[in-house]
Amino acid sequence: MTDDWETNLNLLTDRQREVLEYMCGCLFTNNIIPTRQEIADHFGFKSANAAQDHLNALHNKKMIIIHDWGSRAVEIPHWMRLVPDDIFFVEPTKEDIEWARKELGLK
Repeated sequence: MTDDWETNLNLLTDRQREVLEYMCGCLFTNNIIPTRQEIADHFGFKSANAAQDHLNALHNKKMIIIHDWGSRAVEIPHWMRLVPDDIFFVEPTKEDIEWARKELGLK
């Protein structure tokens, strides 16, 4: 993985991108991140573990942060924005970059 979000976005599988778009859409529409079970239900996965596998892959590719404090404990960097059927990035601020260095371990 690289330290460049746009490069990492291009490395996502189609399903990982769909999961990320779904999560961004839920956040945009409902102002809340879906639970693992809600992700599994939406995509027809047999269990929440399959959703967790996709979340882990997104975390490893530095697209999200997974916290251990609850079922909605996933953070999407706020400079990642969703428009219909696409994800794009806005220019991160100095504070965004500092946050990413701390939370995502980016350079």
